[in-house]
Amino acid sequence: MLGFITGAALSARAFAKSPMQRFTFSTTPVAEKLKTHKGAAKRWKAIANGNFKRGQAGKQHLNSSFPSHRISSLRQTVYSTKTQRKLLQQLLPNA
Repeated sequence: MLGFITGAALSARAFAKSPMQRFTFSTTPVAEKLKTHKGAAKRWKAIANGNFKRGQAGKQHLNSSFPSHRISSLRQTVYSTKTQRKLLQQLLPNA
């Protein structure tokens, strides 16, 4: 017998269930996974009151001709508006 499965045992195992019974599909609806928008996650951070904050853009380069008060004002944090907040809550569901 050398340890091989006989033809009768193989056929009984392989077809214990019909092919349609092996792949059963659930009829209950499954919600899709909520996925984070990575571009928004890198730029925005959630704060405790439900708002979001980000750094001001435009301070990295090509700003040597800007007045010094404009450069210093670009250091400030920017907060989201009401419209942005609604969109960001969809983009960042786990924030």
